[in-house]
Amino acid sequence: MLYELIKDSSLLTPVVLIGASALVPVPFLDDIAKAYLEKRLFRLLAEKEGLELSKEEQSHLTQHPGSGCCLVGCLGSALIYPFKKVLRKVFFFLEIKRSVDQSTTALAQAYLFRLTLRNDLWRPGGPVESADVVRESIQAACHSQGVKPLETAIRHGFEGAKGTLSDFASKLADKVSGADESEEKISSVVDRMEEEETEELKGLTRSLSDSLNDVSQPYLEKFSATFEKQLQAAQMAAAAAATERESRPG
Repeated sequence: MLYELIKDSSLLTPVVLIGASALVPVPFLDDIAKAYLEKRLFRLLAEKEGLELSKEEQSHLTQHPGSGCCLVGCLGSALIYPFKKVLRKVFFFLEIKRSVDQSTTALAQAYLFRLTLRNDLWRPGGPVESADVVRESIQAACHSQGVKPLETAIRHGFEGAKGTLSDFASKLADKVSGADESEEKISSVVDRMEEEETEELKGLTRSLSDSLNDVSQPYLEKFSATFEKQLQAAQMAAAAAATERESRPG
């Protein structure tokens, strides 16, 4: 199923752009763009299976623990930004690593979410809390099984493409004004970028696809089995907890 996913440029393009969002040189816009692109990727995966995710389900499937702009987080980002400008080369190296990490996580999540839909382990339209169980199980499988083979392949696929990723990030920042960082604005900018940067994106997704072909089947089978086991256990625990709540008097 991974090989089918990576041959679909419409799905691999958001994975690339999620990585590029790490290089957006505007405080907070990088996280806003990443959050939008993750929702876009999950929505596309569902559409490929003839399903539709509500906006609420998209949010629950992609939200991260502690996400949002708490006071300390916002102040920290604002304070570190001037140093990032001064130490541009140092931070660029660190953000390239973050770029690889973000694309790796996005690809792993996309693979496991497609597995979820294909094997009918979850369907949209039920209680939105069930989407939390899927998200948490995906995160748990990535943590327990590890995503190093995917990370290695993506790092190789991104070799020589640092400038291209940085260009994508800069263009996104240039086209999204500080006055309008809404999902609607980012959506229209991403659509336009996909049209304008078609050849560059094709080259990068092709390189990434070729590199990901080397990920071993035994690893993917173990990764899938670990996730399915964790998801089924989590769903059973959630169902038992719901039954217990309903049985309580009052």
